[in-house]
This record gives sequence, C-alpha cells and structure tokens, in this order.
Amino acid sequence: MLKYIEGDLIELYEERVKEKGKRTADIKFLGDVLFLFRPSIIRPAEGHEQLNSYGMYKSYFKIGWRNLLKNKGLFAINISGLALGIATCLMIMMFVVDELSFDRYNKKADQIVRVVLKGKVNGEIIKGSRNRCTRCSHVKKRISEVLEAT
Repeated sequence: MLKYIEGDLIELYEERVKEKGKRTADIKFLGDVLFLFRPSIIRPAEGHEQLNSYGMYKSYFKIGWRNLLKNKGLFAINISGLALGIATCLMIMMFVVDELSFDRYNKKADQIVRVVLKGKVNGEIIKGSRNRCTRCSHVKKRISEVLEAT
C-alpha cells in the first residue's frame, strides 16, 4: 500500500509542477503528505498491545548486575556511602524527635520552657536539667514573662 500511495503522490506532484510551477507543487505536496498522517491511515506498530515495562526493568537489572560485577570496588563505595547517609539521617531524625517530644502531653506545651544548667564546679563540668525550687522562684521574680515556675 505504501508503494501505491507514494506513487500517487509523486504523479500528482509531477502534474502540479507542469500546471502551476515548482513552488506551488512543493507546498501542495507537503500538505498532501501531512494530510496522510492520520491515526486511521497510519498502521500501529506490531506488538504494541503486548508492551509492558517488564522487559525494560529486566534490561535495567541485567545492565546493573553486569556493572556491579565489573566495578566491585566502586559498588562497595557507593553502597557504603548510601548506608552511612541513611544511618546519619536516621540518627538526626531520632535526635530531633527526642528534643521535640518534651512536655507535649501538656495543654500549654507551647508555653513551657526547659531550663538547663551548664557550668563548672570545682573544675568539673556539670550539665543538668533539674534545678532546685529556690532557683525557680528567683527566675520568676527576675523575669516578668515567667507566669509560673516549679
């Protein structure tokens, strides 16, 4: 069928060259060719109904496996870097979740402040979040924004 259509287009083109000139025949030939690009005329490729992505993924895994066998050292470096990155992200996430979890059970959790003591006593560095109530009353007297100190 392709030969018949192509033959008809060429014959029509040659007639138009004789009658109307080369430029007009070229433009009309282009229009005729474009007119034939319709879904009803163009036959679909064979086997298009059976296309799936299984073959594509199979090819990807095959290529990946071959590259793995060829570049074992590079693969080990990449996997180690990926594992280290994921572990670091998980550690950071655990730290952030822990820091944000304090006093969330309270209805006024956005108004609660945790006071942490850091300092040196007799040359020894101390850190602590538990303070005596005497300091709490001192903080309440000195800072006007503090509503309650316990």
